[in-house]
Amino acid sequence: MAKVRPICLVDRVASVRNGDGFKEERRGERVIPAHLTMHALHFGEKEGLFKESILMRAADEMDEFKAIKLIYIACEGAQPGFHKEYPLEEFVQKLDVEMTEVLYIAESLIIDSLPDAKSEFIASMEDVTKKDAGEKK
Repeated sequence: MAKVRPICLVDRVASVRNGDGFKEERRGERVIPAHLTMHALHFGEKEGLFKESILMRAADEMDEFKAIKLIYIACEGAQPGFHKEYPLEEFVQKLDVEMTEVLYIAESLIIDSLPDAKSEFIASMEDVTKKDAGEKK
C-alpha cells in the first residue's frame, strides 16, 4: 500500500503586524490525507485533469500546475468524494504548501505509489546487465 502523505489546507492566512514586521496567522487549518490510488487516477482522467498517464510522463513534464492537480487527485484517492467538498479552485486557494515544496510532494506521491514496480525494474535491469556482461566475455 502506498504511503499516505499529509496535505494542509487553511481557510484563511492573514498577515498580522508583529513588532517590526509581520507574521502569518492561519485559521481553519485542516490536514487531509493524500495518496495515489486507482480511483484517484481514474478521477483525474475522467475530470480532464490529466490527458495521459501521469505516472509514465510525470518526471519529464511535471510543472507546478500539474503538481497541484496531482496532489488534488491524491486527496481524492485517500478520501473518495473529496472533490465534492473541495472543488479544484477552492483546493488551490486553501492549499498551504510552499511553492518550493509542490513539485517535491507530487513526485513523492508518485514514487510512494510505485515501490514494488521500481524494485522489480531495478532487479530486471541488473539481470539484463549481468547477462550482457556474461555474453561479452
